[in-house]
Amino acid sequence: MRVFVGLLLLLGLSFSQAPAEYKLLKQFREGGDVKVGLFLLENYPEAVFRDELRIEVADLLLKEGDEERARFVLIGVNLDNVRDRYSKTVARLWKTLGLESKPLVLRFPEEAVELIQSVSLEEDEKERVYRRLLRKKLYRELLEVSDGCLYRGIALFRLKEYERSGDELFSCEGDRAGVYALFSYIKLGKYDRVEELLSSRDSERLYYKYAWHLLSKGDYEGARKFFLKSGYSFEPLFYVGLMDYIKGRYMLAYENFSEAERIAAGNINRARTNFWKAKALIRAGVKDLPVHYIKKAAGQMGLYSVVSLKMLGKPVYEEVRFKLAEEPSPFGRRLMGILELGFVHYARLEAFDKLGELQPQDIFALLKVDPYLAIKLAVRAYGANSDVYRSVAYPTPFSAFVERASERFRVDRALIYAVMRQESLFDVEALSTSDAKGLMQLIDSTAKWTGKRVGIDHRDVYDVETNINLGTAYLRFLMDFWKGDLLRVIASYNAGQGAVKRWKRFEDDFLFIETIPYDETRKYVRRVLWFYYVYSEKLSYKAF
Repeated sequence: MRVFVGLLLLLGLSFSQAPAEYKLLKQFREGGDVKVGLFLLENYPEAVFRDELRIEVADLLLKEGDEERARFVLIGVNLDNVRDRYSKTVARLWKTLGLESKPLVLRFPEEAVELIQSVSLEEDEKERVYRRLLRKKLYRELLEVSDGCLYRGIALFRLKEYERSGDELFSCEGDRAGVYALFSYIKLGKYDRVEELLSSRDSERLYYKYAWHLLSKGDYEGARKFFLKSGYSFEPLFYVGLMDYIKGRYMLAYENFSEAERIAAGNINRARTNFWKAKALIRAGVKDLPVHYIKKAAGQMGLYSVVSLKMLGKPVYEEVRFKLAEEPSPFGRRLMGILELGFVHYARLEAFDKLGELQPQDIFALLKVDPYLAIKLAVRAYGANSDVYRSVAYPTPFSAFVERASERFRVDRALIYAVMRQESLFDVEALSTSDAKGLMQLIDSTAKWTGKRVGIDHRDVYDVETNINLGTAYLRFLMDFWKGDLLRVIASYNAGQGAVKRWKRFEDDFLFIETIPYDETRKYVRRVLWFYYVYSEKLSYKAF
């Protein structure tokens, strides 16, 4: 974050207009003058930062011993607008001032576990609290407060108490409970209970999950059988075709890929089926027709589109240029001013709240200082097929840091940018549900281990240069570990090399990708490889 603000200042944003309320907010946060905070609350009651400001002002008032005014300031505060970084301050205020427990329990239950059972909650509110505890990995606490079988069973599963988890979830209603019960029995090797569960539920989702288990074990005929039972939808049909392809039934694979294409939603999956139809026909010895499907895939979207373009000798990246107004609109200048003061989160809130006031030149100006915001706004305001989006979709921010990290750790810049784009979409403040942080989405243990290994202080992981260096160093480690196998490097960045070791490495790269057992990692590898091809060409193009 420190470097990010510095970059803003270095750009010399003469067209920015720092709004008065944000200048005052900066003054308040730097000086801690409660009078300034109270002035802001009175004079800017609709400001996007109002709820967080109320927390900060109330905290100062409490520290001054003025409990009455602290309570008054918190009247009507909406904790849903308050970020996680305020959780402990909110909990302290609520408990010290004796405020109603329910808002605290709903927003930050991890800070109020002892209060949960004393609060009357509707079923949807309980669901919200339990999900939050699960996300925070408070499994034992969840067991204490949950009065339903689903979250008790999931908590037991996370605690690796598979016997108890399976028993808790076996009769619990819903597919999600069934999936965790299935995984519990698979972990225990109790396939008699697996069969009993599958027959008692007759659930397409469970059949699909079990098909993937069989696929991961190399039982392709068994997997095909359960994919067929998983319903008439794209993914099961595609994988019926893939199982036929693996078993050498190429024309049958072609027919099943064709059936999947008929119900595919979106050009990414259409490109996927067309590419695999071409592969099946090639393996079946059919001439000429495969090129037709490669051309179709090339005109669509995603990994298989860019691979098809490369096969046809066509570019996968083209610069889009069009004439724009020289300076941002008044609203664009306002956003730039907010960013210049370092209030990234609030600038984003304002931008999304007033999307209709944005002009294309605003998005291009924002791209220089907050590429995450620029890309998101381009999609929402103009659509993923627009020239505006295509112009900003593959930026190369923080280029000096990326260049140095690339040279130091001998990692291709295209790979660094591809991983960065997928991990955080260039959001310097990114924080995932698993607590991965920053541009390269590093969890604390990986940052610490990598930092110690290469001599980088890992503690300021949100610092742009530090995050890029640590992420690139970790990519170098994976490159060495897998002896340059790019697909396993990318998969390991997401799932860990321990998991990837267990997966069958087909010689066919695309078959390896499509048989990765983890749904998240399978999609991740497709997207990072897609971006890698685009960035490789873009960076080479810019070099001329």
